Parts: sequence; structure tokens; C-alpha cells
Amino acid sequence: MKSLPRSASSVALIGASLLLTSCGHVREKSRAYVPSSTEATQVNGARVITRLDPQGGDSGLSLSAMVYFAASFKTEGPYQVVVAAQGREGVHQWLEIKSVRFLTATGRTQQMPASTFEEAVFFESTSVPETVQAVYRSAMQFTPDWEQDGAVTLDVDLVIADRTRRVPARIRQTFRPEELTKTEFVNVLGDIGRALTGNRAKGEDLVE
Repeated sequence: MKSLPRSASSVALIGASLLLTSCGHVREKSRAYVPSSTEATQVNGARVITRLDPQGGDSGLSLSAMVYFAASFKTEGPYQVVVAAQGREGVHQWLEIKSVRFLTATGRTQQMPASTFEEAVFFESTSVPETVQAVYRSAMQFTPDWEQDGAVTLDVDLVIADRTRRVPARIRQTFRPEELTKTEFVNVLGDIGRALTGNRAKGEDLVE
């Protein structure tokens, strides 16, 4: 299987090849950090979650008799911090990140510099009626030793503002390293393009 970069040109090349195929599968392997709890934290009436999203990896494609295709991509570090807050339309105004700190099971710590934080991330409309969300994605990436560092504890100090007040809070979440594999059988070209570019549906950051 030939390795391909995640770029618009490579996806276009893959798309041209897949026009001659009828079906196939996409397999994703991920060196992920899985949260110890999936419950959202309430801050000033908004529901908040944190994630560590892998930013590295590669992709590949193979064809069998120009009829069946097998596409794959692997995701791994470095990791981007994502903080997603879900609020009510007309009530919640903005999210502000004050500090981000990592602590690994091996005792290694990392503090993101304040210069990497935006002043505020404003709540925006979603496809869900009367629901808004604000999503912070860190400019600086976290690069742990996935095999040696073990679990990672993420501390995020933040402020969520509504129309009348600003409420500070600390969100603490522990993530365990886990190798995940997912296989999806598809026959629509658009599904392959989305998979290989890592695109996700709008609103996927909504707190569930």
C-alpha cells in the first residue's frame, strides 16, 4: 500500500481512481487519548468537555482489479487541546481560556504559555435549535511519549460569560492512551474524501 499525504491534491488523485470502483472499506487506526469520563462539566449553565485530538499520521490506498478499494489512515500525535462549550442562544456569550497544563503518569508537566490563548471564543449558532457552542482549539500542540508517559491529566482554567456575569472554573480530565481501530464499508466517493482528509461533520464538537 502506497502512503499518501493528507492534501487536496492527493484526495483528488484518489477520487479519480475510485471512480472506477464500486465499493470498498476505510480503516482508521488511531493512537488516541480516551477520557476517563464522558460526562460534561457544568459551568455557568453551559456544558463543557475537553479532548486531545491527534494531528499527525498518514494515509494510503490500494485497488483490487479496479473494482474494490481499501483505504486507510493512521492518526497519532502531536495532540491539539479542544475545549467545547454548549450553551443557550441569547444567554451565553463567550468562552475564555486562562491556562492549560498537562501532567503525565511519569510526572512530566507542561504548561502552555498565556500568549497562545485567544482573548475570547464567542458562542455561535448550531444546527440544534436554541443551542450555541464555543470551541477553543489550541495553537500549541502537546507531544507526549505515547508509549512511556501513560495517562495524561489535563487541567484547563477557563471563564464562561453570559449576559450578566463571568464565571471562572477549572476543568480536570484524565485521558488514558489507547490504540483504536475502526473499519467502515462504503460505496460513496464523498465518504472516502472525508475520511482521508480527516473532515468531520459540522457540529461534531457539540457536547452530548
